[in-house]
Amino acid sequence: MKTVPDSFWTAGRRVLVMAAAVLMAWPAVAETVILRLRAANPSTTTNQTVTVSSVLPKPAQPADVIDAGGFEISYDLHNGYYAIRQEVTLAPREVRTFRLELRDLWMISEEDLTALETHVARLRDLLKGSRQKVTVEELSELILRQIGAMRERQNAAKLPEGRVVDHLRAWETNREVLQRVRKDLGVLENLVFGAGKDPGVLEGSARAQPDAVPMEFAAGTVTNELTLKIRMTNPTDRSQSLPIRQDLPMEIGPADILDAGGLEALFDANRQMTYVYSAGIELGPRQERVFEVRIRDRWRQNTDHLDRLTGRATNLLSIAQTFKEYGSILTLSQGLVAELDALRTGGVPTMVNAEYVAQARDRERRIQTVESKILRLEELFRPQEIQRKLPEASMLDVPRPSTKTTWLIIYIILGFLGVFSLLFFLRWYGKSRAETNRSEGGEPPVSGGTPPT
Repeated sequence: MKTVPDSFWTAGRRVLVMAAAVLMAWPAVAETVILRLRAANPSTTTNQTVTVSSVLPKPAQPADVIDAGGFEISYDLHNGYYAIRQEVTLAPREVRTFRLELRDLWMISEEDLTALETHVARLRDLLKGSRQKVTVEELSELILRQIGAMRERQNAAKLPEGRVVDHLRAWETNREVLQRVRKDLGVLENLVFGAGKDPGVLEGSARAQPDAVPMEFAAGTVTNELTLKIRMTNPTDRSQSLPIRQDLPMEIGPADILDAGGLEALFDANRQMTYVYSAGIELGPRQERVFEVRIRDRWRQNTDHLDRLTGRATNLLSIAQTFKEYGSILTLSQGLVAELDALRTGGVPTMVNAEYVAQARDRERRIQTVESKILRLEELFRPQEIQRKLPEASMLDVPRPSTKTTWLIIYIILGFLGVFSLLFFLRWYGKSRAETNRSEGGEPPVSGGTPPT
């Protein structure tokens, strides 16, 4: 397996004639997925060099590749996924199929599903006889039904019997359902902790989500500058003028380009990305040129954000140490502090390549994971005081009105106010007309009387 870490641009006549690129299951292996690509040479007289390429479905990474099948694996700096690429020479009318084998990352293991069911049963037993028993029973049944639905959906599209497209769709749906399950589990864990009992290993997630924190940007400093090398090659034996275009990482804007290296820096409004471009570069036979584009380092560690998270994690650790009988909570708190310390390591590079950008983005994902766990512990330590202030725990069992019911109530109130306003207006209008008639014509004559002369 070859990994291409740097940006590259190969000039020359290359024909991409990939007829199909489909995911298929490999019958002999149950826990792998095969990416099969088919390339064809439509010519009937000449050989052609064909570029076979595709992308690895997320969240696959090079470490998940079991058999690369001769493909080079590179990281797409702009889109943030890994791509595969291979050049082959095909005879006239030749059709060839290529395969790449991956670990099956698109499933939730039966062990994980069973562990979640066991955790729900344990939490429900701990809350038996509590004042929130109705809420606990309903929420527990809801979670168990969702876990059962995930298992059925996954088994229906299990490889190698099922189709891979159904397998991936089931995984996407189950991933969304699992997020809701973990939030509901967090509610049960909070109730158990609020009742003075150990919820065990926290499987639930916090209701709140981490705020998006932009990567650090410090303009005008020397250490904030990186160089992106773009290589261009003429593989032919004759001189030619060739165009070049290189998309830049999604974090880079036009203002972040300090020196385009002889190329033109442009912005694609449709795709919302910055790129460097030249309509024609003169290259001699077999000549190679390297363009060095100087950009700002938008992937530096945000030390201020790490300091704030470390302060919050340290405070949580101090609180957790007062609950030493809850070993899992103390272990989680200690792990958060250690993870934040590990995230501070790393040098300051001078060159930007796919490996550096991929590591920086992975570090940001790890920081978001740590912040999610911090939010989880902060939420866990909060319910104890809130529950003591509730006059009746049965209030927790009162269902909230639906959105439709809420708007119906609002419309009824608005309609009542409209009718009341209309009646008030008619009453005021009638009274004002009566007063106007009296002032213009005097008192009306009494019936049967003599009119004045």
